[in-house]
Amino acid sequence: MSSEVEIIRCWLKGLFKTIENADDVEVKDFNFGPLEDRSKPGVVPKSRTHKSLAVLRQVSVSINVMNVEKDYSLIVKVLPTDDNERYSIKHKFKQLLRFSKEVQVYMEIVNPMFSVCKEKQPHIKFMSPPVAEVFLGQMDALNDCLVLENLSKTGFVKYKEKINETECNNGENRDEKCDNDKAVSELISHCNIVLQNVAKFHALSLIISRLEGQALSEIFPFAVEGEGFRQDFKKKMVPLRETLLDYSTWDPLTMKEDADRRHIEASIDKKIHELFWILLGKKSRPNKLDREVLIHGNLDFSTIMFKYEHKKPVDCKFLDLSHVNVSSPVMDIIIFLYSVMSSNLIETCHLSFLLTYHSTLMEFCQQLGVTEGIISLEELLKEFKEKQMFGKIMSCQVMMAKNLLKLDVNEDVNEDDNADDAGNLYISPTKVDLFLQHVEDTCHCPTHSEKTQTERKLSEYKSLEKTGKVKKCEGAFVSFIKTASLSPRLRNIL
Repeated sequence: MSSEVEIIRCWLKGLFKTIENADDVEVKDFNFGPLEDRSKPGVVPKSRTHKSLAVLRQVSVSINVMNVEKDYSLIVKVLPTDDNERYSIKHKFKQLLRFSKEVQVYMEIVNPMFSVCKEKQPHIKFMSPPVAEVFLGQMDALNDCLVLENLSKTGFVKYKEKINETECNNGENRDEKCDNDKAVSELISHCNIVLQNVAKFHALSLIISRLEGQALSEIFPFAVEGEGFRQDFKKKMVPLRETLLDYSTWDPLTMKEDADRRHIEASIDKKIHELFWILLGKKSRPNKLDREVLIHGNLDFSTIMFKYEHKKPVDCKFLDLSHVNVSSPVMDIIIFLYSVMSSNLIETCHLSFLLTYHSTLMEFCQQLGVTEGIISLEELLKEFKEKQMFGKIMSCQVMMAKNLLKLDVNEDVNEDDNADDAGNLYISPTKVDLFLQHVEDTCHCPTHSEKTQTERKLSEYKSLEKTGKVKKCEGAFVSFIKTASLSPRLRNIL
């Protein structure tokens, strides 16, 4: 055991010599522990379908640097070296590639971003990029490792945790509409903070491109790929494909012979292939090289941590950089918004969100000295309209199912509901309705989660109404009316 401790101590000493840029470093004490769970209990991040291959540990270290005592809190992310299956089992190998890319992003993109912030510090308002600082990145197939700052020790927490805490502190006896308005207001304030930091991330990628004198796709070729999107698309499509195939073969108009099943399967696969290429085209990098930015590519509340002051979000940091790629700036906005709020709310607020993003982008670019190649607000709005279907489909199984059923070789993705277009899959309109209802019941997107919650409340109310156990409304507004009203009859009704 003592030899293992000394090995770790020696490794930490070498690490902090690099961090502190000093040879006189002594590791006084250190403690490895499990990563604190900062997410809502019982909630599994939606991006995980297999157990993560990476192991995360929180390490607290006390060091002496040139007779000065310092304390550090770090996150160490490693891949187990004794797992020989990571090269032979498909899903483990994919995770290995993801981790390799994340290390590359931190070392080749995040490090330069921090350097730019330090160099421009007197002229810019923000202190650092909206990501954790990286202290070590190593990928040699033997000792794969990533050492980052521990954001939780600097006051960053997950969104769900903070909202739950706020709800509990405020009590339960409040008007439902008031609660809903407050929840929407909190959601919008969080989205604005995220979009401001997205603009910061994009502005830093633009300054890197200008300093290097090259397009981002030329500087970072590893960030130009469609394989990551193909895996994400496949993960969402596979269960949908199997369900659609079952409904197709169960239809009375379909023969039960294997040849017919193979024909239907081929038709479904063709439509999936066409849908994939349409979505990939929307996600691909812009034609103008100077419009390219580095996007996070997978923003939702599971990959973001927030900092709060007086219960209001003031800053955020992005996690999981394995999806970073070169694309249009609007893609980060679309992916994020459709992953956290309903389509109706986005339709109402999207212009305000785009204004928030664009004004922040212009401000940061001005501070960094970027004057050319910045997307205009008009172009941003136009691209949002052209590409928003990507967010709708990738965030919602129902939208994916509808467009899969209606897709035609010579047509772009269409949102209109017309079950007759599924006739070439030999599915009757009745079966289409049943299929879509099944998908809607299992869809966890913000739009259908909100609808399911509303329907559940309505069902509970009707059930109570039948049994005569309907509770009286008792919100803040109703309580005021009851106490203020001069009419006993009105008070009794309420």
